[in-house]
Amino acid sequence: YDKAERLAERNANTDPATGLANRRELMSALEFSLAAKSSGVLLLLDLDHFKRVNDLHGHLAGDKLLKIVADALVDEAPADSCCARIGGDEFAILLDGASAKEAEKVAQGILSRLSKPVDLGTVRVFVSASIGLSQVRKLQNEEDVLRESDFALYAAKRAGRNCFAWFDPELERELTDRVKLEEDIR
Repeated sequence: YDKAERLAERNANTDPATGLANRRELMSALEFSLAAKSSGVLLLLDLDHFKRVNDLHGHLAGDKLLKIVADALVDEAPADSCCARIGGDEFAILLDGASAKEAEKVAQGILSRLSKPVDLGTVRVFVSASIGLSQVRKLQNEEDVLRESDFALYAAKRAGRNCFAWFDPELERELTDRVKLEEDIR
């Protein structure tokens, strides 16, 4: 019974395709980090043009690519990090206690690693990623940290992809104003 319970908990907190933590586990780690009043950085990573791999080479190739990316994240991040796949081709790394410089080193390592062609058995593909970074600060909640990383990810995509960007409150204001304007137009 104890073994079945452990397996059920592992399945509830793990992404089956990659073996990484899932969104639920990431949010739990983030909540724990914030409760401990710990600092750190959250990296949010999105594969650039992942849909193209699925469309051209099939979902099996896409799944294989997700696993390779997951392995790259685990290799590049410090051992005590929480690496997660939070949906589709979106990943996150919680670097508990990391400085901005350490986080940038991890982000750059991931970008460098993904810049090399990836062998999927029957085909080689080129993939890149966009990464958004945000500081984990006291008095935030986990959704705020994730939202800030998401804004930073948007900035990285807007900067041309295959790069990383930090959260900037000005970008958040700009996007919020834009959305409000679009709603007013409608």
